[in-house]
Amino acid sequence: MRAIVNLTRTIETAVSRGDTTTAMLALATLRDVLGCSFAREERSMEALPGHDHVRHAHEHQALLSGLGAIHCAIVAENLPRLSSQVASYVHRAARHAIEHDVPLSEDLAAA
Repeated sequence: MRAIVNLTRTIETAVSRGDTTTAMLALATLRDVLGCSFAREERSMEALPGHDHVRHAHEHQALLSGLGAIHCAIVAENLPRLSSQVASYVHRAARHAIEHDVPLSEDLAAA
């Protein structure tokens, strides 16, 4: 979660300075960090009978797809829209962590 917050702050700061190159690099880094994290989680889920692997993996894909709205706001250099998209994205990521990742961690610890 910390990486999401830090990288989205970097994106917003860069766009506020008119530096879309740095913003796009931070977005690519965010996509890579999330992709690696999601892949690790999905490998861990394979060992858990009864865990809703399909739904959890679908949520991961939705989170990755959601980065597209941030990309569009960066390209448009629209800081108000970007701020709104970032806030929405961070909220969704936090909700995902609470609803999916915490139970996964608990299930893994109990296994």
